[in-house]
Amino acid sequence: KGVPRFPRCITAAPGTQTVVLRARVLTDGYVGEMQGVQGRPEFGESAKTAVKQWRYKPAHLDGKAVETSVTVTLNFRR
Repeated sequence: KGVPRFPRCITAAPGTQTVVLRARVLTDGYVGEMQGVQGRPEFGESAKTAVKQWRYKPAHLDGKAVETSVTVTLNFRR
């Protein structure tokens, strides 16, 4: 748990693959839209699936929760 797994369609990839995503953290702490910034596209959906499960403590401004953007780096290892 916590480390994303290699997508099943990738069998000949080198031992470690890195994917960087930009994600929107909503006011309730859930992850909203995401976009790939770096990494092999074959790993993008697995990375997004992993990050969608995460929950953040939302940022606050003047006592109210606000949406923010985060950059997430995931390392896929066999």
